[in-house]
Amino acid sequence: MAKAEVARRSYPLRAVVMRTAAWWLMALVVLGVAFWMLDRGQHASTQRAIGAQQRTLIDQASSVLAATLQIPIADLPYLADRPAVRHWLRIGKPELLEQVAVDLLTLARHRPNYAKLRLFGADGQEMVRVNQDEAGPRLVSERQLQDKSDRYFVRDGLAQPSSSIHVSRFDLNVDGGRVEQPYRPMLRFGLPVIDVGGARGLITVNYSGRALLEQLSALSTEPAEIGVWLVDPEGYWLLAQRPEEAWAFEFAPSGKGARFGDRYGAAWSQLRNAAPGSTGQAEIDGDLFTWRRVLPAPADNHWQLTGPGADGWLLVTRSPRRVVAAAAAGQHRLLLSSFGALAFAMLPAAFVLAHYQIGRRQHWNRLQASETRFREMLGAVPDAVVILDGEGRINLVNAQAERQFGYRSDELVGQPAEILVPERLRAQFAVLSDTYLAAPRVQSLGANSQLTARRKDGSEFEVELALSPVATDEGGMAIAVVRDVTERRQLEQAREDARFRHQQLFDNLPLGIFRSSLTERMHDERHFLEVNPALVTMFEAASAARLLACCPADLYHDERQRAALVAELYALGAVTGRELQMVTLQGRVFDARMSVVMRRDGDGSRFVDGVIEDVSMRCAAERDRDRAAEEARRKAAALESANRELEAFSYTVSHDLRAPLRAMDGFSRILEQEYGDRLDAEGKSHLARVRRGAQHMAALIDDLLKLSQVTRRPLHPSTVDLTSMALELTASFDEREPKRSVEWHIAPGLMARGDARLLRVALDNLFDNAWKFSRKRDPAMVEFGSRREEQTVVYYVRDNGVGFDMAYADNLFGPFQRLHDACEFPGTGIGLATVQRVIAKHHGRIWVEAAEDNGATFYFTLGTQEAT
Repeated sequence: MAKAEVARRSYPLRAVVMRTAAWWLMALVVLGVAFWMLDRGQHASTQRAIGAQQRTLIDQASSVLAATLQIPIADLPYLADRPAVRHWLRIGKPELLEQVAVDLLTLARHRPNYAKLRLFGADGQEMVRVNQDEAGPRLVSERQLQDKSDRYFVRDGLAQPSSSIHVSRFDLNVDGGRVEQPYRPMLRFGLPVIDVGGARGLITVNYSGRALLEQLSALSTEPAEIGVWLVDPEGYWLLAQRPEEAWAFEFAPSGKGARFGDRYGAAWSQLRNAAPGSTGQAEIDGDLFTWRRVLPAPADNHWQLTGPGADGWLLVTRSPRRVVAAAAAGQHRLLLSSFGALAFAMLPAAFVLAHYQIGRRQHWNRLQASETRFREMLGAVPDAVVILDGEGRINLVNAQAERQFGYRSDELVGQPAEILVPERLRAQFAVLSDTYLAAPRVQSLGANSQLTARRKDGSEFEVELALSPVATDEGGMAIAVVRDVTERRQLEQAREDARFRHQQLFDNLPLGIFRSSLTERMHDERHFLEVNPALVTMFEAASAARLLACCPADLYHDERQRAALVAELYALGAVTGRELQMVTLQGRVFDARMSVVMRRDGDGSRFVDGVIEDVSMRCAAERDRDRAAEEARRKAAALESANRELEAFSYTVSHDLRAPLRAMDGFSRILEQEYGDRLDAEGKSHLARVRRGAQHMAALIDDLLKLSQVTRRPLHPSTVDLTSMALELTASFDEREPKRSVEWHIAPGLMARGDARLLRVALDNLFDNAWKFSRKRDPAMVEFGSRREEQTVVYYVRDNGVGFDMAYADNLFGPFQRLHDACEFPGTGIGLATVQRVIAKHHGRIWVEAAEDNGATFYFTLGTQEAT
């Protein structure tokens, strides 16, 4: 027991120690992070200060460089525009160069940094040169002038347009092929001068850069390591940290250290792409670099700069890592000492905090467990629960309330309950709230009246509200249970709407609908339970009450039909589509179609639901249809009989009439052959007329048979190549009379949809007609083609024959109709009638256009059978 008691007493001490250690470690971590951030901030502040110094240094250096280089760029246009230069260009006389020399000397006296001022001719020969030395400017004699056409800045300067200034590379002056000692850094500026006549020259200024570089070297800041360097676009040192590295490209271009990138490769990868005029700064490999690319002239200068120096030069400063570290070393030591003092001071504070926290956590755990149980019970409630304080403000809500109203819990707590009520109802709600708070009691609202709540998004919904007062240590509160009854009201409304629609459907259907009683004994009298207005109208009742009072059995016209219907209903439970005759209350009999079904209600009683449709009109129409069908069958039989008689007649014509004609023609031919020498001329003429009459009669019989066959033959449609068919027919006509001269014009690609055999008959007759009536033409011409009229293809057969008077065109397609004498143009008059029948069977039409002695054209279409 003693050991257990000691364990219980020592456990809080261990907990306090562990908690103290934890708090102290956390405090050390926080302090460490804070002091590290302060140290970083101090370092960044020091770096910013050094960076600001570097920027200032770069700004000063770029101002010096830009101001210095702007002078020769401004002087060159002045020299080029001098009258002496213009006169020399225009006239070309050497004596004019004296005034040019005066102008150059005058400018040189004011520009001590101009090492040379020269005027070149178009061939690169020096025309005038002024040299600057310690004694001042002097004019070089004519015999000392040199040919500089091999120097790149002369050659390139002469080749550029007059609006460009050529800027050379910043390099050391070379005299006699060797670098001049001591070093003379030099920049050469050249501006071409061109006369309107095309004469060209070049004015150059050799600018001595020693003073400029000395000015840049004199710029410095603290610490002393920070200075200004000058680098050309290729990365060569012009002004370097180590003097021996400057101008190294003049002696050993590929030597180690000759370029900026050899020493600072990572920095050079950023510097070489620097935009003109912009200042860049970055920490690279621990060193802080600042740079700016300076052009010989501002970007808005109206002179275009060309040449190696046009891209400008880079001004660079560098602060080594040790400079920044040395500047921040003092603050770093101060921060370390402050961190140690605060770390020891936090230890007793951590002990006190741990002791207090352990006791507070035990109490908090008990409260948390109690509140958790309460919230779990509150969250399990399926309705929204809102707890209000004594002033009507929201104190607590459950999760269902958050979902139902769309608010978060923190948005509702502390708000007045009116926030959940639509604005138009808030005054009424305030009165209700005051009344309830004055006398709290259990109360329900909204069950029998409409009560509306408002969501966060402004939408409203119907609710039922249950209020219950509760006493607490903090004073009286009220628990409001809010139930969303929107879905229930919607279901009630939907049920009411369905009932209303059902009643409308029942009342508005054009079919008669009824419900009648059904007793347990088959022959007991029944009565209607419900009827719709259509049934009242159908049975010609004065009102629904009059029909409800009527016995359904009295409405059947035939008792046997009613008995059969009832028996089938009892046997099967339903009868569908039964047609029978019924009688109205006014005694009128009508045809009806009835469907009935047997059902049971909740207490087991049976009833009948039924539908009755008045089909009198349909039945009458069916009777009329049957009579019409019978009449059609009778007419079809008569037509079939007529067709059989027509076939018998055709057979008679084909056989019985042909036999006497063949006998007449045969015996006449024998008589002419055997007894012709015994007949005189008149007898022979009579005998020839008999033979011609018999042959003409035979031809008439053949044509009549063809016309009859066309009329009776059914169509067998297919795709027909009319062009090929026409070519075959023309070949047969040419073989018939090879001595005739006929020009056939058949259009290619003529296709149609129709009966190939009948279309051949039609084309044969049309070509025969054209062949016959163009007999007197030499040459005769027959054309077969087509044309399109809107969506229809019109075919035509045209000839250049004798034609006819259009006044008689209506008679042309009748059988045996002829417009010319048979002696002049033989024929039976059946051919065009046959063509007309063929076209009509294809649902087309045929017409003709002609003129006397000017040919004729027959047009035809093939209607719906036509293929385009």
